[in-house]
Amino acid sequence: MRKINIEVPQSRLAEKAVVACCIWEPTCIPLIFEICSVTDFIDPNMKVFIKAIHDVWNADMAVDLVTVEQKIREGENFGDEQLAEWQQTISSDTMNCLPSASNAEYYAKIVREKRYERDLIRELNALNETVFDKALDIKEKKELFDQAVLSLNFEADIKDQDVAAIAKRIWESTRPDKEDESDIWVASGYEKIEEQIGGFGPGELIIVAARPSNGKSTMLMEMAMAISLRRPVLILSMEMNQESIVLRMLSQMTCLPILKIKSGNMTDEQQKKYEKAVKDIGRYKIYIDDSALLSPASVAAKVMKAKAIFNIGCVMVDYIQLMHIPKWRSDNRVQEITRISNELRATAKRARIPLIAASQMSRAIESRADGEPRLSDLRESGAIEQDADYVFFLYPYIEDREEYKEYQPGINEPRQHCCKIAKCRQGPRDIKINLYWRPALYTFKDTKEAGELVVEQGDDIPF
Repeated sequence: MRKINIEVPQSRLAEKAVVACCIWEPTCIPLIFEICSVTDFIDPNMKVFIKAIHDVWNADMAVDLVTVEQKIREGENFGDEQLAEWQQTISSDTMNCLPSASNAEYYAKIVREKRYERDLIRELNALNETVFDKALDIKEKKELFDQAVLSLNFEADIKDQDVAAIAKRIWESTRPDKEDESDIWVASGYEKIEEQIGGFGPGELIIVAARPSNGKSTMLMEMAMAISLRRPVLILSMEMNQESIVLRMLSQMTCLPILKIKSGNMTDEQQKKYEKAVKDIGRYKIYIDDSALLSPASVAAKVMKAKAIFNIGCVMVDYIQLMHIPKWRSDNRVQEITRISNELRATAKRARIPLIAASQMSRAIESRADGEPRLSDLRESGAIEQDADYVFFLYPYIEDREEYKEYQPGINEPRQHCCKIAKCRQGPRDIKINLYWRPALYTFKDTKEAGELVVEQGDDIPF
């Protein structure tokens, strides 16, 4: 085994300065404890002192030399050496340098950052041992690496948690003269849906569910294209490869069936539209990862990396039932999907961006005369409906139907589809929206007329 040997990151001077500032200027105590905690201190004496200060302050007592020293004396390991260290710390005459209470915020940040560095080194040493563990295969090592990265948990700045700051962000996002970058709501790209929900918020989990070949991947793609015009989008597709996704984008942009694009059998006018689409596709800020069989930890690692590098504003996952958890020691798939759903929601909250995931529905819908889905139809787990902030169901709409009829590939006419908002934490539920689906072009339209595009028979490719 190879171990990374490095000097332990620490700043005992900064720790002393934080303790001294708490005594000299108690008004800075709330700010200090917002930035760092008792566990961030490495010097054993400073840890005892700052804990005593925290306990006195938390008990709503006045923080001064008398109250804090009394608290320190109540400790089990209190002795002459610790008392001497305490007196040296709070005395400006014996300090090596004179800290300023006005700089307490910076001293506290140094203490916190040194603790982050120690955590990083600890995880790196653990990973270093994992790399040389011959009992693990490469996939297991990669999974452990992703989990280690997530365990570092570098908290968001405390200023983002203040209700006044949150209200200001909402105000900036909702004012009429707002700038695009101040908008915290992510529009789906569907006008009829926006009329009902007003956009997706940071950290929300959105589920788009349907039976196979009923448009869930189409809706995810259209949402991704609409959102990517304003903020970068990451697509994690376990079902389709990168080329298939881009082909769909080009089909939507040109209104040309994928078969025409793939074969190159186009008129001059269609060829010009195709060439223009290839040039213009760069305006969609979409990044595609087509790794197969992703785990929740891998998804989280990819999302956080894309957030740091590309500043993504939304994530698409296609689809939940293709995910897995390595070395899952149970044959209970429901429990595994429950864990996956929980982790996806946690990833959305950690990254503070909407995560839109496709999900399959069970066959129960096919046994109903009306063919209308329910939340209980979400396949393999009831946790998905609990974790989701929004659940959209896509299913064929047939007026005055007597029995449910599943979509049959090969028909190119625009067909009416129903998008049911089955769950919405911030608005109405059980709202049904009519859309027109064009399977050959992988697109939904708000009206039948918008879907009237010239497509030759046989151009439809089911998905």
